[in-house]
Amino acid sequence: MSVLSMERAGRRYGSPPRQVVALDDVSLTVQAGEMLAVMGPSGSGKSTLLLLAGGLTRPTSGRVVVSGSDLGTLGEADLSLVLRRRVGFVFQNASLLAALTAAENVSVRSIP
Repeated sequence: MSVLSMERAGRRYGSPPRQVVALDDVSLTVQAGEMLAVMGPSGSGKSTLLLLAGGLTRPTSGRVVVSGSDLGTLGEADLSLVLRRRVGFVFQNASLLAALTAAENVSVRSIP
């Protein structure tokens, strides 16, 4: 069983004529235990792909399925439940502490 499936997923921001296509027609499947690297130049859609895969934004086209749940069809409460049980994020931003390992940064709950 796949842990993540994206079927012709796309994400657009704004509306014509100023619409921005951030991701277009992406399909992929990630099996349990499989490792995946997302690489590409700035502006290629990496962050948008990860936001869709993690359920932090919804696709404007296609489907995103995490552990059998189609994220685009879930209500807010059910989406929150799936994300809490199945998805984890480590955000790359200024709140990471350089003196700590990645595991230690993840375990930090609050910074005084």
